[in-house]
Amino acid sequence: METNIVRTRIAPSPTGFVHIGAIRTVLYDYALSKHSGGKFIIRLEDTDRNRLVEGSEEYLYKMIKAYGLSWDEGPDIGGPYAPYKQSERLPMYQHAANELVEKGFAYYAFDTIERLDKLREEQEKAGVRTHYDNRDRDLDTSEAKKRVDSGEKYCVRLKIPSSSKIEFIDPISKKKTVWESKDLDDIILLKSDGYPTYHLAVVIDDVAMKITHVLRGPEWIATTPYHIYLYGCMGYKIPEIIHVTVIVDPRTGKKFSKRDQTGLFLADKYIKEGYLPEGVLNYIMLLGWAPKDNSEIYSLSEFVEAFGVDGLQKANPIFNQKKLEWFAGQYFRGISLENLLGRIKLWVSEYGKEYQEVIQKIDLSDAKEESLLKMVQERSITFVSFLSQLKNIYFESEKYEIENAKGIKDRSKEELSKATDSLLEAISKLNEDSSLWTHEDWELGVRDIAKTYTWKDADVFMLLRVSILATPFSPPLFEVMQYLGKAKCLKRIEKFKTTL
Repeated sequence: METNIVRTRIAPSPTGFVHIGAIRTVLYDYALSKHSGGKFIIRLEDTDRNRLVEGSEEYLYKMIKAYGLSWDEGPDIGGPYAPYKQSERLPMYQHAANELVEKGFAYYAFDTIERLDKLREEQEKAGVRTHYDNRDRDLDTSEAKKRVDSGEKYCVRLKIPSSSKIEFIDPISKKKTVWESKDLDDIILLKSDGYPTYHLAVVIDDVAMKITHVLRGPEWIATTPYHIYLYGCMGYKIPEIIHVTVIVDPRTGKKFSKRDQTGLFLADKYIKEGYLPEGVLNYIMLLGWAPKDNSEIYSLSEFVEAFGVDGLQKANPIFNQKKLEWFAGQYFRGISLENLLGRIKLWVSEYGKEYQEVIQKIDLSDAKEESLLKMVQERSITFVSFLSQLKNIYFESEKYEIENAKGIKDRSKEELSKATDSLLEAISKLNEDSSLWTHEDWELGVRDIAKTYTWKDADVFMLLRVSILATPFSPPLFEVMQYLGKAKCLKRIEKFKTTL
């Protein structure tokens, strides 16, 4: 077995959706291990049986792969420390819990839910910190064992020393935290149903799987003293525990959650909307990590080479949708048209079936078509934006977005109808061969209409765009009209006029 290599892991609970922060954690764990030729592991913490959501495990794997990441060991592929699901490792946890009792580091507790609820109520009423009162801490171990063997319901609690200190220095903040044992509870290690709590399982598993570095959020700092103490009780070496930043929701100023109902931070949102995953990945690389040379564009391999814990930042980053879209655009425009179309076809087959007709109409063998596609690519950031623009060009629409069209949305139907008639007249005067059109001739006719009706030039151009493409947003209008040709342009304007 390999030794002295970096081994990182993620240990999610299969209880729901995957948010973009989880993908960032996967990315950082992956990069930290691969930077030095190590291993990245997936381990499922599925011991909370009441919260399990069917399909979550498969969904997790799918999302990680969708963002171009992979793992070396896990529940689906196995590995030298299998099994990688906590629910399949119960004997190991139960043995460890009993061993801790025998060594005096833990004890059997025989509380009922009713007693614990009453204890909590009394403490809350008294205005003191709610905590376990250690009632069974000093029970004779042999007598407690007899009660266990007789079938009495019990759990195993950690026996925190009455007067000691636990210290921890975070590798990122360099801040030293000291916990007084009197402020720590005798937490449960093994529940009455035989399943471990997170505290016991995570320590046992990280040791068993030779994890060297643990990246986790700051919300877990409060559990650190328990884990440090447990490692010591068992004589295990403590892995390097690194608390990374959380990504902040700009709308609330708080950590975002996978339970966010808007879906803004769900990992599959960006896959379903057709963002190139490598663009999203590049953006989240920099949400909490700063390169030494202030570079922004990184491929995954370049990031792995550059990544280090020393680059992890202290301040929580704020999610910036506009910046994400900037990265998306850089990547969208940076790949070959052939590569782009191949990836779009795969995406349409799973997520964009409404664009099947658009895909079928694309013909790269036509130079005129290729020119159009490149023009649309330059003005897109997602598969959806690319295909939507093509759809408006390829097909006549039944719905016109006048309500979103600045300059014409507030004009009367009579005004729009008269101006549309003038557009028909101006376009009819253009050459039948649209390849011979010039910007000067085309623009002159439009500007004359603006003068006639005392409109702004931009308002007439907007009317022309909406009448032909049904939307106020499109690639350059002149080039699109050249592609469509005179007859199609006139036909579309006439159809638009009938809707006024």
